[in-house]
Amino acid sequence: METLWFHLIEEPMHGFAEQCFLHKIQATEDSFASINLINPAIGLKTKLLWDTSTLPNMMQWKMQGSGTYALGLEPTNGTIAGREADIKNNKAQFIEPGQETIFKIKLNFPN
Repeated sequence: METLWFHLIEEPMHGFAEQCFLHKIQATEDSFASINLINPAIGLKTKLLWDTSTLPNMMQWKMQGSGTYALGLEPTNGTIAGREADIKNNKAQFIEPGQETIFKIKLNFPN
C-alpha cells in the first residue's frame, strides 16, 4: 500500500509511484535550517544543515519501488513545479553575470 507520508520510509513495493514533497523548514537565528536522518536499525544518525538565505526550501523525492529504491533530499531555491514554471510564475531566482552567490550546505555525522 502506497502512502503519502513524507516522514516514513517503507519497504520496497511493487508499483510504487515516485513522490515529491516541498518543505519549508524553520531556520535558526543564523539562517540555517536542519533535518536529522536516523536509521536505528543500522545505527545511522546524520544531520543536514543549509543556509535558507540562498536555499529557502527542502525538496524531498521518494521512490520506494521494488528494484528502484531511493530517497533524495535537496536544499533548493526552486519549487516542486520545476524551473520552467518558476520562471513563468516569477518565482525563479537568477545569478546575474558577475554576481557571486555562496551556497552553504553541511552534513554532520556525530560520533
